[in-house]
Amino acid sequence: VEKQLDDDDGNGLEICVSDMQGWRVSMEDSHTIMAHIPDQPDCSYSAVYDGHGGDRIAMLAGRTMPDHLMEAAAWADYRALEDKTTDEAAVLVGEAMKQAFLAIDKKHYAAYNKARASGTERVDSSGCTAIACITTPTFIVVANVGDSRGILSRGQRTEAMSYDHKPQNPVETARIERSGGHVSMGRVNGDLAVARALGDYDYKDNDGLELVQQAVSPEADIEWRRRNGTEEFVLLACDGVWDV
Repeated sequence: VEKQLDDDDGNGLEICVSDMQGWRVSMEDSHTIMAHIPDQPDCSYSAVYDGHGGDRIAMLAGRTMPDHLMEAAAWADYRALEDKTTDEAAVLVGEAMKQAFLAIDKKHYAAYNKARASGTERVDSSGCTAIACITTPTFIVVANVGDSRGILSRGQRTEAMSYDHKPQNPVETARIERSGGHVSMGRVNGDLAVARALGDYDYKDNDGLELVQQAVSPEADIEWRRRNGTEEFVLLACDGVWDV
């Protein structure tokens, strides 16, 4: 139960992260904090990846997600904008995070299928949720996959910046059933408690469907707000923090 702390600062922001393993055999969660995104230094990136079934996907996301972001086509479009104060800028930042999440899932899905086909390599079936925030000089943009949550506090009021992707939600249930899965006891196939996640490739085994159409989808939802100077903090945290 010893807590690990890390921090960074820049762009007028202070970023702090605290993590604790708890009662699991090993730590399955990871994070990224980056006060300055290398190719767009007036933007900051923070994210929490809540792992389950192992730590591999969460750790890979923590290490490589910024690289996938900077390789995203929508991020290049954002960088090329002359006016980054328009709503189009916020939309492009959100789309870049969606593309980054999907890119990392595609990359490791290919490795998973190769290992499964070989019959000799270890097949990793871990997964993770992801909640990420990019702060620009004008906008706060949050991308969510799964049931970690983000909130924004400004003017001493809180605003939801994400919505849980639970299997019993009608939109999620419909996709799960179209993919050949089912929802029982509030879980995908009676087992997994989230309807969207990175990894979890055992639930992405319908070869006729794209990744975002599988029983467990890596597609992010995006929420964004224009900054008005009354912002106090953004809080990103795993579901366990909110549950209790």
